[in-house]
Amino acid sequence: MLKFNILIFLMFSSAIAIASSNSCETMLHNLANTQQLYVFCTTAHAVPVKICNGCGQQYLNMKNEYTQLMNDINCSKQYSESDRINVVGTTQSVLTGLWNRANCDDCIKGNHSDEYDTIWAKWAECLENNKKNNLECIACLPQYLELNDFYRELEKKNIGKVCFDLQDSMNRSRVLWSKELKCCQREPRLAAFISSVGVVTAIIVLFYAGVVFLTLRREANHGTLNDTAPELDAPSTSSLITAAILSTTSADETSSISAREEKINSILATAEDSSDSDDPLPTFKSKLS
Repeated sequence: MLKFNILIFLMFSSAIAIASSNSCETMLHNLANTQQLYVFCTTAHAVPVKICNGCGQQYLNMKNEYTQLMNDINCSKQYSESDRINVVGTTQSVLTGLWNRANCDDCIKGNHSDEYDTIWAKWAECLENNKKNNLECIACLPQYLELNDFYRELEKKNIGKVCFDLQDSMNRSRVLWSKELKCCQREPRLAAFISSVGVVTAIIVLFYAGVVFLTLRREANHGTLNDTAPELDAPSTSSLITAAILSTTSADETSSISAREEKINSILATAEDSSDSDDPLPTFKSKLS
């Protein structure tokens, strides 16, 4: 009887193990299928990028299957500790990382995509209506500014973490508006600015070059005049003699002044007679002595 009970217990345990193994394998296959659908969806919505809005359901299905697999103790132990690479966990991490890098939660939770798509549709319709008469830049400017302002406010509010579907759409819209339709005339303005700067710089350079040239020419002329012109402002010989004598006299007695003046006059007369001599000053000194 004991052997029979042991046999039944072993059979029951084996059945549970087999059922558990089949259950884990089934959940693993389900996870693989949802991962495959998600990868196919993201690749199909690569250009233009519509990963977040186009593959949201596939991402949620994949996430639910992985959570269900990991919540089972036997299955999580079997597939997360079976190898060093951890294929199941690594694969799920890579696919989830793509979703997070694209900031897709902003599109799903924030509900910004619907409002953005509405504004973008108005702008696209305006472009289509004015395509024949080539008035897109004038007629559709208000719609473009509304779209651009909405995206800037959203980017500021989310600190740059905007859903990548909207980022890609806005980048393509700006390229279409500025480069293809040429509605942003930045290049002519830039060329005019550079030309203006060049003209002002040339005027300044020519001005300073002229100032330097005139200064050098004036200095050269001044040096030539100094070498050739006589010293017109030099004091005469009689003035020097009078100044020398007066500087040595004292003003104590009034009577001696007239005598000295007569003496000076006689000396000046003698100096004028001997103006052709080479050294009149020594002669003057000898007469004083």
